[in-house]
Amino acid sequence: MKVLTVYAHPQPRSFCHAVLEDFTAGLREAGHDSRVVDLYAIGFNPVFGRRDFASYVDDSIPPEILTRMALAEQVVDSAGGPVRRMLAARVVRGKSPQQLARLIRGRMPKDVVAQQRQVAWADGLAFVAPIHFCHFPAILKG
Repeated sequence: MKVLTVYAHPQPRSFCHAVLEDFTAGLREAGHDSRVVDLYAIGFNPVFGRRDFASYVDDSIPPEILTRMALAEQVVDSAGGPVRRMLAARVVRGKSPQQLARLIRGRMPKDVVAQQRQVAWADGLAFVAPIHFCHFPAILKG
């Protein structure tokens, strides 16, 4: 079995890190493949921003929903200053919602693509993180 463990704790000498080490050692001893994604080590930003929108747009979304999403307007609005907005308006002009979805999806951040590949590789996911007031830390929720 291939297990991806998502680790979310900033201190390398924490109890959570000891749990992570024992857990991954146990996986190896049992003959499983194991990878760890340390959210703090990769500088994961849990706040959903404009650049993350591309992760949720796909040309397989029904056309009527893509139309309601106003993708052309979103591309232009997120382009930046007036010159960039003008150039973005030229790029999106005349494109169908599916073409816009492909265009947006093609701009997905490389770090997101890398983490999606990690998840696709895994047969199982494990999470190692402290519990704060019955909740996971914000970095893991993000």
